[in-house]
Amino acid sequence: MAETVYSEVEEKLKVEDWRVVFRLWKYTKPYVPILILALVLIAASTALDLLPPLLMRKAIDDYMDNQYSLVVVEEGDSYNFVQSEEGTFYLHQDESGMYSVTDGTTTYPITEKQLAELRVEDLNGIGQIAIFMILILFSLFFANYGQVYATSYMGQKITHGIRVDLFRHLIRVPMRFFDTNPSGRLATRVANDTQNLAEFFTSVITSMVKDVLLLGGIIVIMLNLSTYLGLITVAILPVIAGAIFIFRYFDRVAYRKVRTRLAIINAFLAEHISGMSITQLFNQEERKKKEFDTVNKSHFKSLMEQLWVFAIFRPLLDLLYYVTIAIVIWFGVKSIIGNTLAFGVLVAFISYIDMFFRPLQDIAEKYDIVQNAMASAEKIFKLMDEEEEKYNSNEPGVKSLEGTVEFENVTFAYDGEHKVLKDISFSVRPKEKIAFVGETGAGKTSIISILTGLYKIQSGKIKIDGRNIYDYNLQ
Repeated sequence: MAETVYSEVEEKLKVEDWRVVFRLWKYTKPYVPILILALVLIAASTALDLLPPLLMRKAIDDYMDNQYSLVVVEEGDSYNFVQSEEGTFYLHQDESGMYSVTDGTTTYPITEKQLAELRVEDLNGIGQIAIFMILILFSLFFANYGQVYATSYMGQKITHGIRVDLFRHLIRVPMRFFDTNPSGRLATRVANDTQNLAEFFTSVITSMVKDVLLLGGIIVIMLNLSTYLGLITVAILPVIAGAIFIFRYFDRVAYRKVRTRLAIINAFLAEHISGMSITQLFNQEERKKKEFDTVNKSHFKSLMEQLWVFAIFRPLLDLLYYVTIAIVIWFGVKSIIGNTLAFGVLVAFISYIDMFFRPLQDIAEKYDIVQNAMASAEKIFKLMDEEEEKYNSNEPGVKSLEGTVEFENVTFAYDGEHKVLKDISFSVRPKEKIAFVGETGAGKTSIISILTGLYKIQSGKIKIDGRNIYDYNLQ
């Protein structure tokens, strides 16, 4: 019974995401310059993120695993090694880690000094790559810092605007609205749901843009490094896309239930904590405990449904990740053995696969926040669409009143059906004092409520100085 009183309608219709997005855009427009700045910083940080594996490949293939064509120059009892494209000797490292120079038949030992002289360009190249890596890391720090600060500022300003508009609307809706909407539910809309939108603007929009750019860049680079391995990796995309599509549907349904039932809990708590004296006065503690247990179990069940959806999706992505790594290593090693692929390319590929799945997992997690935000935005805008009180503001304010009050056959019901007042008629002259006397529920407070315009009557007339009160400016 408690859930029936405090529950909201759990909508099962398709969510019009674009309609919600267009309404959110109204609050985003003033901060478009900040959004553009954040997107520029995101593009820069994405490009920087893509560079380290390429530098790793260059370090391995061009410097660490460099093969030299050498000419052996004998000088008396000693000999030296000179790099030459026509050279037939190569640098070789045996199982013990010792280096020598050989052409397959003749072998010359090489000293540490000779090895250092031979590889001085390699060491310089690796040093330059290390410096580039450090510069990239520092640049990433500043780009990410600027992007996070800009989006956080924008998100909080947008949320502030929505929260102000929502509260301004709430204080202008008819009093009857508050009879059927518990304060806990409305507090959830103003506080919790707007916070969900803040998270959406601060961490989702820009992050998803970066993830998409990162995925596109990774695919292009992988196909450029090795079309063969790139196509193997990209072949897994339809499976991932299918998993995300299925996840999207079930996740939205689960999030709707979670948000709705959280509002039920907040409404129940707000109403019963404020009315605790009544609960204790009538010894209803046990009954209220059971009612709350019913509401709480409903919320728990919706959370478990959401957890079940996510618990299947995340491990599925992990499984696809390790399967892809295994397949790429298998075909990559075969290509290295066949001398059609450099070792550094395979190392870079594995790094890019790790980067490839990170944005996919991030998109899945961020999609949770998107669903949460869209569900919250739906409820916020539904609340904003509630009809405001008609103040008859075209009428000028009244400077003075004589004070004649007349009720003519007034009928009133809070819910429109169960009448609290029926055909009530009386009049009060200026400076006359009267008293309403009756038992609880007789309608004493209701008469004052409709006289002050908090509620509108179903039939009859209420006049002040001979004029219908609804012809006055209500304010």
